[in-house]
Amino acid sequence: MDYYENYSKHLMDYFELLDLELSFLFEHFNDDLEENPFDMYKSIVISKEEVSNMLTQEDSTDINTRLIEQIKNKRNLINQKEKNTKNKGIYIPFLDLIELFSLKDFEIYSIVLSLATELNLKYERIYAYLQDNLNLKKPTFELVSKILDLDIDDKIYIRNHFHKNHLFVKMILKDDELSQSFFNKKIILDERIINFLIEGNELDYDIKEFVKVFYHENFDKKLYWNSNILNEILEFIKKTIDYNKKIIYMQGPNGSGKKFQIKCFAKLLNENVLFFDIKKVLDSSLDFSVVLMKFIRETILTSSIPVFYNFEEILKSDYKDKEFEFYKEIKNLNGIIFILSKEKIKDNKKASNFIVNKIELKNLDEEERKDVWQYFSLKYKLKEFDYMDLGIKYNFSIGEIKNILKIIRDYYNWKNHDNIDFNNLIYKISQDQISHNLNAKATRVESNFTFNDLVLPKDQKNKLESVYYQVKNSHTVFKKWGFKDKLSYGTGLSVLFYGPPGTGKTMSANVLAKELNLELYKIDLNRVVSKYIGETEKNLNDIFEEAKKSNVILFFDEADSLFGKRSEVKDSKDRYSNMETSYLLQKMEEYEGMTILATNFLKNIDSAFLRRINYVINFPFPDSKNRINLWKKAFTKNTPLCDFIDYEFLGEKFHLSGGNIKNIALKSAFKAARENDKIYMKHILASIKEEMEKMGKLFTKNDLHEYKDLLDEVSF
Repeated sequence: MDYYENYSKHLMDYFELLDLELSFLFEHFNDDLEENPFDMYKSIVISKEEVSNMLTQEDSTDINTRLIEQIKNKRNLINQKEKNTKNKGIYIPFLDLIELFSLKDFEIYSIVLSLATELNLKYERIYAYLQDNLNLKKPTFELVSKILDLDIDDKIYIRNHFHKNHLFVKMILKDDELSQSFFNKKIILDERIINFLIEGNELDYDIKEFVKVFYHENFDKKLYWNSNILNEILEFIKKTIDYNKKIIYMQGPNGSGKKFQIKCFAKLLNENVLFFDIKKVLDSSLDFSVVLMKFIRETILTSSIPVFYNFEEILKSDYKDKEFEFYKEIKNLNGIIFILSKEKIKDNKKASNFIVNKIELKNLDEEERKDVWQYFSLKYKLKEFDYMDLGIKYNFSIGEIKNILKIIRDYYNWKNHDNIDFNNLIYKISQDQISHNLNAKATRVESNFTFNDLVLPKDQKNKLESVYYQVKNSHTVFKKWGFKDKLSYGTGLSVLFYGPPGTGKTMSANVLAKELNLELYKIDLNRVVSKYIGETEKNLNDIFEEAKKSNVILFFDEADSLFGKRSEVKDSKDRYSNMETSYLLQKMEEYEGMTILATNFLKNIDSAFLRRINYVINFPFPDSKNRINLWKKAFTKNTPLCDFIDYEFLGEKFHLSGGNIKNIALKSAFKAARENDKIYMKHILASIKEEMEKMGKLFTKNDLHEYKDLLDEVSF
């Protein structure tokens, strides 16, 4: 066969060539050997006859001539078969290694001599004999020099060339530190190289915990949610085609898609990727340079794209020496290198050997998030849902969206699908994954009410629905129809609720959050407003920055403490108070989510600020008709009510707000539970008496008309 069908056939030819070369050396070794009084001890290890038998099968006076001819023919045969093998596209590890490291004859023979001892112990005995040393069973550079018949000039070149930072010495060999002389160094192959040569495709064990492998064939589809990034990478490579060393610094927050974009790029090129976690290596006790070198070797051996992430860690003051080591090691790489960082990377002279490009990835917009939701939901074979709605509501990164959908997929694997409301599940898990620090200055309000629970005049309800639909259709109006370009202050949605206490302001905020599947956070103004100059603005900035991470609804109750009328500037305190108010309005307009303000008195709000608020909704004290509806909705479907509750009497007789009615319903339930009975009118009336007295309102039995005797039946 005029080509190599596999790696073992290829190695077999090399070992046959090695036997011929050693035989030739053996003949000369015998000729030059002087009589030694200690020769008698050499037979303890191996005799001349043994070596002769292992290397040659015949005795001839003209063996040298024949060996020279055989060596020449064998070399020519190997060269021709290697060419034919390459032309046929057959992969042979040794040939790949030669090409990857541009190996010369001296290096090739060094590998062959060392690998031979790994596969056949006879070579250890032969080397010991030929090297005239019982303990020297591994080949040395001197032995290779003799086989190749190198002259003094060749040996000087090799001696100077093969320093410790040379790729061959550094990545293919183990360092023989015990040898004093260069040519006396043992040639021992690194374990990873041995495995590679005999088709061991396992990742180097020493770096496994720091490396993630991406195989392009496992990446079934390409997600072009941000084709601009891919185009920029491809354009950079096209423009720098004549340069062999290229770095792309990719900057952006966690989950912004840095790794994902590289995977898309690798898929286009049908290349594999090795991701190297710099932080994990720095946190370990291992030598950074050694681990880095082994990773670089792995990218060369596997012809993979090298990607270094968490690069910002190496720039910390504690690791400045590691930065120097990093750039020193990556000089051994050719082609494209990706370096990923959460923070911006400054230009560095240490990268002067490379052509450098910087790409910054920002947070995804709504359309991009929609595409990511759709891509991964299809990948995980989940039901279809409103991808755009999730893209608008949740400011998630690619990584966070992927993680949410993996959780849902795993949840489905062990749950009965028929009992799962998929839409509710996806919103619930999305909210559970929201990561922010709003709890420091705000309280999360559980949203349990819907529009059906609201009892408001028609006009107010219509305005609330308008707020709801503005959020639902914001992407269409602002992005698709281009209204975002017409706005001076941003796309933030601000709403002001005003009206007496208990008229439904907080409940309406709750309803909007529930209907929009968004979290509602009530801001604790005691933890925001500060007497110290500039501190209030800092607190407000912290709130809105945290809110950006998850697009929550911010609810400022009693907002007149922040949005009060601007005072005449008599001193610096007045001036800074007005600045705080302006600052809050500015942050509301910059924030792309919803901000709700609530106040009991509209007159306390500066009219100049009202003009820049999107919706101002009045919550009037409920009339008798609405109070009757409030009473009917005050009790749950599981509440044990008596056969008759006079809702009309309760609604018409008592001028109570929705908040008061809710309190009364709860108190009456506890009174009935105490008696282990249903809720009767007597329980409700007794609770009304308590609530009105709490409010400082006069209450007498005569107010109850036909029900006045019922109070005597209740245990308070």
